[in-house]
Amino acid sequence: MKKFILLIIILSSYKSFSQWSYKTVKSDFDGVYRKATTIGSGDEYPYKNPYLTIKYNKKDGLDIYISGAGYSACDNREVIFKFNNDDVLYKSKYINEGSNNDSWFITSLENITEFELIEKFSKHNYFSVRLRNDCGIKDYRFSLKGSTKAIKYVIPKELLNSEFERIKLKRKINLQEATKAEKRKRFRNNEINRLLDSIKSVKFDKTSIERIYLTIERDITKGLNNIKSIKVKPRYDTTKGRWVDVFYVLNDDTEKKIFGYHRVESNSPIMIKAKRLEDIRNADRILKEKIKDSLAKLESNSKKTNSPIPIKKVNKVKTEKIYIITTSNGKIIKSKGYRVNNKKRITDIQRVDGTFVRLRTSKIISIKQNGKELLIN
Repeated sequence: MKKFILLIIILSSYKSFSQWSYKTVKSDFDGVYRKATTIGSGDEYPYKNPYLTIKYNKKDGLDIYISGAGYSACDNREVIFKFNNDDVLYKSKYINEGSNNDSWFITSLENITEFELIEKFSKHNYFSVRLRNDCGIKDYRFSLKGSTKAIKYVIPKELLNSEFERIKLKRKINLQEATKAEKRKRFRNNEINRLLDSIKSVKFDKTSIERIYLTIERDITKGLNNIKSIKVKPRYDTTKGRWVDVFYVLNDDTEKKIFGYHRVESNSPIMIKAKRLEDIRNADRILKEKIKDSLAKLESNSKKTNSPIPIKKVNKVKTEKIYIITTSNGKIIKSKGYRVNNKKRITDIQRVDGTFVRLRTSKIISIKQNGKELLIN
């Protein structure tokens, strides 16, 4: 019988701790306000059953605080909420200790607003709370059974509905932004993979490919979304240091340099090609030096024998004068030379093929050599 009575007392106590109570309070100093209170459980005697209170009046607005958990004035105060079926920890930003140093007033929160916290009080079954400061840590659990009715009593319906609608709108906007951000992320990753795949055959060293990756990621994030491809060009020191220049090729075919130091492996195709070109240039340089030496020897030998240098005879090519003669009927004659007889008013012309033709001087409109007009004597 005694055990049965004790069980009833325990169940009655649990029921009182699980339910929310709410009322209107009239004060000569604070005016009229409404508040809802529930009792939690946890930690050790004498602070096993703290109170969570939600208080509202039009003048002071909304207050959320925990009391009955011992001294609260130690430094570095923090309150952490953890709701059932929600892995996120909601942390306070600033906590006021109250006038008697025995309360934890939730003045502001880091990753949730006060009304978002109120909404979670309405939707979840229970929450755990950790009170932490330099004096120690206390953990409690509060039931949320009956919290919705209590909250609706304390906070005016219009305000509550307005805040809840604002929360819905905020979540909708956040979801849209998250969707856009995810699309941008996918686009960026696809572009990075596409561009990096296009230069795999170049065989950059590990440091350079990481640097190029970070540069592409940064530029696309900043809005450079018109990259057609990547071009790699050898430098003057490619064969010595394996350095190359790297460029974006944009959609309009203009090039934009990717600044930084970029290096390829020794077996890179661009390195092999650069070495081949260097070998060709070196061979050409050696050949020119040999020709120069041979010419110098020939010139030296010719000076010793007082004979003309054969190479100079080959290079001296006598160029013939060519005259362009235009007649009055539009005919053009290419001539090696001509002779004017002013007395008879005739001109004898020798064509470039060696044949001659005689014209009346009056029939000749112009005679030019190298584009320069000549006088007819």
